[in-house]
Amino acid sequence: MGATGQTGVAGDLREFFLTSLPAIFTQILVPVTAVFTTFLLARYGPDAVAAYGVASRIETLALVGISAIGMAMTPFVAQNFGAGKHGRIDEAIVFAGKASLVIGLCLFVILAFAGSYVAKIFTKDPGVIEFVSLYFKVVAFSYGFQGLVNVTVAVFNGLQTPLTALKLMFVRSALIVFPALVIGSIFGPLWILIALCAANILAAGYAHHLMIASARQWRHTRVISNSVRNISKTFRKRVKR
Repeated sequence: MGATGQTGVAGDLREFFLTSLPAIFTQILVPVTAVFTTFLLARYGPDAVAAYGVASRIETLALVGISAIGMAMTPFVAQNFGAGKHGRIDEAIVFAGKASLVIGLCLFVILAFAGSYVAKIFTKDPGVIEFVSLYFKVVAFSYGFQGLVNVTVAVFNGLQTPLTALKLMFVRSALIVFPALVIGSIFGPLWILIALCAANILAAGYAHHLMIASARQWRHTRVISNSVRNISKTFRKRVKR
């Protein structure tokens, strides 16, 4: 293999690792947050830990739709970004954001009322069932906002800016979620759940900030800003109903 070929392979490997490693670390931060939450809840006994385990399993199944939106966004954005069809990307961001908020709101309504019944499928312990029900009445409110973060991460990966996606998830975990959970743990299990819900909402706000900053970079500020406003407007309308 000549020097030109070796240079080409080295360049390809560099591009591969620059894209893949940030994406890998981004995915690692999600279970790390769950482990940290379990660690804090362990202070309040085995029932709290067991309830969080049950709630997490139900949550994983419930968020399949929102997760699917995020997974679909990355290849869609990458394809249209490469083709120079930025208008389609803007439309997809609006659709994905609205869909995440609507699905999240529907999940909140369903799980807030039916969470205890779903929990009975996994356990018969009344203490665990009560905590699972409380979990969904608090944390499920933020599912739509969590979906917005997922969509934003997917968009940045699709735009070939995985470091920005990693920055978003790092700030969400290390600077928003972890401190909020620590403060909440001082006051009790309920406040841990409130902190988790509030952190998801704050993280969505930071995702909004990064999206606007990215829009300025690509000279699409007006379109994406309108997209975010449309998402917020739709969410307010849904809540009023």
